[in-house]
Amino acid sequence: MQESELKTIKDLILEVSDGASIPRLAEIAVQLTGYYARISEEFADIETFRAERWLDIRKEVKSDTVAEKTYLASDQGKLWTDKRIKLKYIEKVISGIKLRLNVARGESYNQY
Repeated sequence: MQESELKTIKDLILEVSDGASIPRLAEIAVQLTGYYARISEEFADIETFRAERWLDIRKEVKSDTVAEKTYLASDQGKLWTDKRIKLKYIEKVISGIKLRLNVARGESYNQY
């Protein structure tokens, strides 16, 4: 993920926080879903090689915990953690947008 793309994601999230209009919220959710899909692909690529690398580390250390911490301290492990956190963050924002859209839908039918 490039720096400009990350800035765009942050800008979209700030726009949500600032109270974007309902139609704009729907657009933002679609854009964030696209970013989520792309980050998921990158994460899947890292995850594919994670098990293999983790097993190599495990052969050199005495416990699973040490192997896990050693992996997470590596460059690949840091990238894995970064992607995982970004995915969770985007998930939560999209979930919040969906909640706001559902409330707006209910308000339009005078249900709230």
